[in-house]
Amino acid sequence: MLSYFDFFPDKRANECRTVTFISPDDDIGIPSGTYVFLESFCIDLNCDCQRVLVKVLYIRDESSKPRDVANIGYTWNDKKDKSLRKRTGIESNPFLDPMNPQSRIATHLLIYWQAMVRHDGNYADRLERHYHELRRAYSSSKKDHPIDGDQRAPTPIDRKKRAKRLIAAMNHKTR
Repeated sequence: MLSYFDFFPDKRANECRTVTFISPDDDIGIPSGTYVFLESFCIDLNCDCQRVLVKVLYIRDESSKPRDVANIGYTWNDKKDKSLRKRTGIESNPFLDPMNPQSRIATHLLIYWQAMVRHDGNYADRLERHYHELRRAYSSSKKDHPIDGDQRAPTPIDRKKRAKRLIAAMNHKTR
């Protein structure tokens, strides 16, 4: 899986989905703060899983570090979804990805994200467009792209740098 915004950093400010809750929403159990929805897609060119992994970061305020609070898996292909259910036993789409950490509010964020996708067709379409866009760009520029040339998984330091770049881009967007 490769983060869309790592491959296309110039699109962070305009295409990264964020939601800010001004006060805690006790009805849905989500604390106040900003939630950033980062998209990652499979870059195995022999696979066409049509899935996105959405990592949700929570930023309580401008001085706090982002925290990973949910990891949501989703497919827009029903046939692929049946295959996933058969292999893993996961019954729903979207779902909390069992291979990634989840916080106590992950289920609430899953429900919120599912409603957001259902009610915002442009966002849902953008996820699918990002999948195809990343795969095309990755396949045509594998040798030229520094992420691919690295051929290693991101380290904790890489992830911290990525989070700082994202926060800087989000602060720039909101100012």
